[in-house]
Amino acid sequence: MSPYGLAALFSKKVEPTPYFKQSERLYNIYLQRLKTKNWKQKWPRLQIIKE
Repeated sequence: MSPYGLAALFSKKVEPTPYFKQSERLYNIYLQRLKTKNWKQKWPRLQIIKE
């Protein structure tokens, strides 16, 4: 499943979806998920985007 297209999937980038960009509260949920999932340790070449 790739709702934002395959290019987004294969670019090795993680960024907030439009939903999580709507408010500061939702954006903070995105940031908390980044911490708890620890993707960067699993996939070191992953680029985490914090807008």
